[in-house]
Amino acid sequence: MSEPVRWWCLYSLVVLSLAGTGQIGNAQAETWTPGGATPGQWYFGGRVGPSTLTQSLNSDLDSATGPTLNFQGMYGVTDWMAVGLMLEWERHGIDQERPRRDLGSMDTVSLLPTVEVRPGHFGSVYPYVSMGLGVNVNSFSEDRSAPRVSPSNNFAFRLAAGGDYFITKAIALNSEFAWKRNDGHADIGGIRTNDWNASSFAWLVGVKWFY
Repeated sequence: MSEPVRWWCLYSLVVLSLAGTGQIGNAQAETWTPGGATPGQWYFGGRVGPSTLTQSLNSDLDSATGPTLNFQGMYGVTDWMAVGLMLEWERHGIDQERPRRDLGSMDTVSLLPTVEVRPGHFGSVYPYVSMGLGVNVNSFSEDRSAPRVSPSNNFAFRLAAGGDYFITKAIALNSEFAWKRNDGHADIGGIRTNDWNASSFAWLVGVKWFY
């Protein structure tokens, strides 16, 4: 695991630990309450964090841990489910192994209609799981001497688990761990390769607004 990922994991754990610490004083009085969503309620979130590919992008290519930005807008339809739309961007630097050289960076923009299941809460802590289906729009920025790389756009499937910690009735801190499928093909210097898998795992921390 790279050093930036280690530090971000540590940061995420600190945020979750602080959220949990805030509940210790009320632990005896509070119990699990079913229902973690409110019908008719809107909420919007913004998160940031590192992401890493779950495997080698290609048999001859290495990828670097890169940044991820995530935005979502959701609407509560029952007391345990919300639906909405998610927009996510990530970038990874790409290196060729033989001969060793930098190829450039790959950008992915994912548009994902999303369902979020919020079964209940313990005090101010609201855990959830979510699933999104949509499209990955992939592009590549080549270094000056690198061959042209054209990755395909493809089907996106995202699974995530996370939690919200409410600091007020309208604002919650959020931490989330997510996996996203991004498996397709690419043209490298005019030659097509079907060995091109940019599926990734991300750690996100941010804020949500409820109204």
